[in-house]
Amino acid sequence: MIKSLSLSKILFLDIVLLGIVYIIPVFSHLTSLPLDLIEPMRISLFLSYLLMRNIQNSYVLALTIPLFAFATTGHPVFVKAVIISIELFSNIYIFYLLKHKAKWSYLTSLLTGILASKIIYYAIKAIFIKLTWLDDILVATGLQSQLISGTILAFVFAFLYKKHHKEG
Repeated sequence: MIKSLSLSKILFLDIVLLGIVYIIPVFSHLTSLPLDLIEPMRISLFLSYLLMRNIQNSYVLALTIPLFAFATTGHPVFVKAVIISIELFSNIYIFYLLKHKAKWSYLTSLLTGILASKIIYYAIKAIFIKLTWLDDILVATGLQSQLISGTILAFVFAFLYKKHHKEG
């Protein structure tokens, strides 16, 4: 089991994770690789929880990572950053609830959290588009590629969680 981390270590790891989120769009533009398809914000969120096992910190990161990206790079636009914040918060909340309260497996909790948070994201996005608060198409990234990347992320992090923390 991972011991509780000091505030300074948590802040250091948060800064590193935010740096990664900041650098990925820059690297993506330089290389023309669509790195947003690997969902760097979700990876940072899961990595944060894996390394720190601090759900409150994960909630803070979920709400702030997209807003940090907007503030530093202008991408995503503010309204979309808010929706992504809600999506990431929902994802970690559902994962934690299913894993630690309902005692589901890591994999099932991760897959369900990702799927449920995607449904929440698209529901809110559809409402915002309908209200004209967001000028965007509903599905900008193919659902098939999102399903594939979400499934791969769930399997990778379920493996890592099990490796570093006994199932139970």
